[in-house]
Amino acid sequence: MIVNYDDDIWRIPATNNYSITDYNFEFGRFKSPTLKMQVKDYMYAHLKRDVVEHSTLHRYCYSLQHFANFIESNEIWLSYFSELTPLMIDQFILYLKRELKSPKTMVVAFSALKSVVRFGQFLQSEKYPPMQIFPDSPCRIFGIEDTLTTKCISNFVMIQINQALKKEQDILLKTCLLIAKETGLRLSEILLLEEGCVMEDFLGSPILFTFSPKIDDERAVVISTELLKVVNELNRYTKEFRKKNNTLLLFVRKAKKKCRKEIVQYNQSIARSELRDFKIRNKIVDESGQIADFTFHSFRHTLGTDMINNGMSPIDVRSQLGHVSMHSTGIYARVSNTSLQNEYAKLGFIGISEKTLSDVYSISEKVIAEEKKIQGALPDGICTKVFEGETHCSKFNMCLFCDKYRTFIKDLPTHKEHLERLRKDRIQYMSEMSIGNQEFLQRIEDALVTIIERLETLACT
Repeated sequence: MIVNYDDDIWRIPATNNYSITDYNFEFGRFKSPTLKMQVKDYMYAHLKRDVVEHSTLHRYCYSLQHFANFIESNEIWLSYFSELTPLMIDQFILYLKRELKSPKTMVVAFSALKSVVRFGQFLQSEKYPPMQIFPDSPCRIFGIEDTLTTKCISNFVMIQINQALKKEQDILLKTCLLIAKETGLRLSEILLLEEGCVMEDFLGSPILFTFSPKIDDERAVVISTELLKVVNELNRYTKEFRKKNNTLLLFVRKAKKKCRKEIVQYNQSIARSELRDFKIRNKIVDESGQIADFTFHSFRHTLGTDMINNGMSPIDVRSQLGHVSMHSTGIYARVSNTSLQNEYAKLGFIGISEKTLSDVYSISEKVIAEEKKIQGALPDGICTKVFEGETHCSKFNMCLFCDKYRTFIKDLPTHKEHLERLRKDRIQYMSEMSIGNQEFLQRIEDALVTIIERLETLACT
């Protein structure tokens, strides 16, 4: 990384051999030279460490302009971030709600500022606030619910898509759509497929391997022989492009526009643009006659929903879709089957409520050793990590919000006592439990209320 720290614009080269554009980090909106320096310190440190994606840092840098506009329009002069107060943060939140339309854009602008400040606090610099000044959940503040907004693709539309794919000439777009439709892979995972990504299992079935940036791990999914043929066709089509560009990535092609490289990656921006053209070109419409509204992610959501409604177990769906937690699987599909709705009512953000310990692994009929019960024992439930061979927990003191947490009817009195203690003296409870803000305290209270309601319902069934 070569930049002139004193410049107000840093031009950062793309981090790979197939990106089309470089990143411009602009700092000129900050009038205070010392405040600008703190923003530069954050960006410089992360660029130097090369852990965070340059695209993410660039988005944060761009989004910080909203904070610069906020302090300028309100005639606030900050020499250092240490002068920030909770009141200013509340005012900034109101400013974002007033000036920006998209809740997600608001969250990014808020998170960018929070990341810069928390970076300085981590270094224990006196030029940053000595205490926590940000509320915990920006998604809740800006009205982003913990549900998916992606729509499923109706059968009416899917039939048109299938017909259009049969005559599609663009092998990259065709392969991308077919993989998304059959496997539910994220677009980012599809575009990272490499030469030799398909292997056979011991029965001869083709297995597709890819890397998931979202979960930072490899993924493997079974595919059909029809999809295997399409992937092999793409492999042959891009062979010379890969050789010229010295890359193993399957999704590469000749650049259609003037750019500094002859061969470029078929990236998400290109794929989404061509999907829009695909819909218009093939006149794919919904039931009302309008151009159908679907994205690559819609195929993933549709597959997940179909799997759930056809009776596949939540654990298998989670594995197929590559979700980090069962909570993601629980909110992913719109469940229409009544009995499945009842099952998913137990898979919320506070772990799983069961009648007895034997219910936890009743489906797989695992025998739980007594020593494992002791190792996983909690005052108000049990942690199933030990049953799965895990001994380290990165979510210490966050049991209520973990999908490994199980609680049972016998624990109902403990939960009621816990809730009573919390409500009796909130300040003392926060001190005892090392809780830093009222918002997290409210999350705990809400979780306890939900747990108690669930267990009381289970006790009556």
